[in-house]
Amino acid sequence: MSDLVLERLNKISTEAWGQYLLNKFFIKIRTGKERKDVPSYDFENNTFSVDDQMELQKQNFVALFHEYVHYVHEVSTMVGITTFHFQVYNRGLFSSYVDVPNSSGYTNIKKEDKIKIDKISTTIAAFQGHNKSNVDGRLVFNIKEIVMISRDWSIPNSDETIKFNVPLVTYDYLDNGAGEMKTDSFFFGSYFIYEGLAFLLDQEVALQLSKPLTTASQVDSEYKVLEMIARNIYPEIDKRMMLEIASLSLSYLNCGEWFIIMIHDLATADDKEQKLNEFKAIVSGLLQERLDDLKNTLAEIEAAFEKRQGLHGAVKHLTATMSAGYQLRIANPTFEVDITYSGNLRLMDTYIRLCPLVYEFTDTETYMRDYAGSYFDPLLSFDLVTLLCHVDYYQSSIAKEDTHACPAFTFCSHPIRQNKPHQCCSKPRMAFEDSNHFGFCNYSRAVAYMKATDVL
Repeated sequence: MSDLVLERLNKISTEAWGQYLLNKFFIKIRTGKERKDVPSYDFENNTFSVDDQMELQKQNFVALFHEYVHYVHEVSTMVGITTFHFQVYNRGLFSSYVDVPNSSGYTNIKKEDKIKIDKISTTIAAFQGHNKSNVDGRLVFNIKEIVMISRDWSIPNSDETIKFNVPLVTYDYLDNGAGEMKTDSFFFGSYFIYEGLAFLLDQEVALQLSKPLTTASQVDSEYKVLEMIARNIYPEIDKRMMLEIASLSLSYLNCGEWFIIMIHDLATADDKEQKLNEFKAIVSGLLQERLDDLKNTLAEIEAAFEKRQGLHGAVKHLTATMSAGYQLRIANPTFEVDITYSGNLRLMDTYIRLCPLVYEFTDTETYMRDYAGSYFDPLLSFDLVTLLCHVDYYQSSIAKEDTHACPAFTFCSHPIRQNKPHQCCSKPRMAFEDSNHFGFCNYSRAVAYMKATDVL
């Protein structure tokens, strides 16, 4: 299974009002406005005031919170951090095949390294289970059966494999084309847990802010699956307890299996609150036991980028965020659920700072149509965009999708973007070839930094 699994996950809420770019640590918010609708928009400098940025956040807060929850899970849970680690390992294997400093091209990966990359990608896919495409456009009516399927977990730099279970969920759905009921199945992992948590928490936020709630007919099946599985096992489960168990499950790589185990145990417990507290204590203890290993892993990741100045700052920021987020879970393994229900929603940012976000506007002109905002200093913000491009270069290369747009295409003002817009929206890696003439943009830096040596 390829790394396109990660790209499919990028489609979270694409048709609605936002998108979290998984493993790229960026949020996009669709404002539904043209730039002229922003009172302070400066068309000469393509900027607008912090006050108007805050107003856009306020207007789109439910959407923003949904995507923010995805980011929080990626930088504080075992599943999210391990995926980051495994992706860095795969990029390291790929880097030796990149032609830098001669060109942005790359050679075919040797069979033994391709096998290693595929094994790690397959392991990531096993953590995540199936994704939106498995229920896209389908009205899921009924969970028929849940069985555990054994999968092998591969470890970076090791021939060792570990077996763990992934739930295979069989369900009934309405085939709109044929107008009849059909049966299909999907693997239940972090994808549907991420989606169910973010959706049900954003609906709690909407309730608190007196915003319109999404009606049942408007909810796509990917958001419903988590609750449907829980209620198939324990029909009367309290929604907040269900969300806390979902959050706890992300502390296990076989998160789908543990979600189901804990729901079963809660259903049969005499004292539900006591049982939930037992789960929390177990998870806190488990995370504490693994803390030193986590710190060592994050230190190794950071060290791997030391010779790539423009990425090292971004990676150092992320590893520090992950270390702090992980330790927050030791203290309170369901902190994001508790914060949401407390009503003090801004408290989340004091726990984990909001990642950079892009405000997307509806203007037909794409040059500087959107605006990238960040609470970080300009250098770190710039480096995080470079990391966004770095991951994009790897993922598009490994998937052999050489024709696609630079992820910064609609908010980049670099001379390459101004002089070669067609290239930027079709083959962004070629910016590296133009760097001697136009200077380095985020994407050409990202290509350069795929090698261990800092060439800039």
